[in-house]
Amino acid sequence: MAADCPRVWPISAGSWAFLNELRYLHLHENLLGEVTRIVFVLNSADFGSASIWSSEATHPTHYPMSGLLYLTRKFFFHESDASATSIDNDWRAELRYLLSVYRGPLTLVLYPNKVESKNDTVRKMNLDVHIPELRSDRITVLSLAEDPNWSPDYYRDDIHPTATGLRELATFIRANAPECDELQRHSSTP
Repeated sequence: MAADCPRVWPISAGSWAFLNELRYLHLHENLLGEVTRIVFVLNSADFGSASIWSSEATHPTHYPMSGLLYLTRKFFFHESDASATSIDNDWRAELRYLLSVYRGPLTLVLYPNKVESKNDTVRKMNLDVHIPELRSDRITVLSLAEDPNWSPDYYRDDIHPTATGLRELATFIRANAPECDELQRHSSTP
């Protein structure tokens, strides 16, 4: 996808929820002026509370000044950080904030888990239920389950895509990002 859409770059970490991604953009608001479009890929579990970790030792947020000190604290002292809990878990408020500071378009790709990809009723109840509160004049909501090329065979477990699934997901996003289409038109003209 980067060859066709060179301005695409991911932000995420394992187990991040939608709220974590929104908070990242809130904390790094200075990046938004350089962004053409924001694309979120969200599954039904992403609409809950933000993921939090109990310790800077297990999930560091910055490079340690000393690797030896970091490893000593992590493996011998088992430090925990009680301040890691959050009282505000409102992704809707963070999304409103993002829309107030970012003037570009947003695309939200609803990514079904394997069960939801096989069962429309479950998907509608768990994932598609969020569509009405997400859709706006600046937010495009796309359902990967509606892509005729998507298959339940594209999962390597209950949620993660296979290599083929990743390629299909990238193709789906690229097909729905006008900027990528625009880049291809300009590069193919003599």
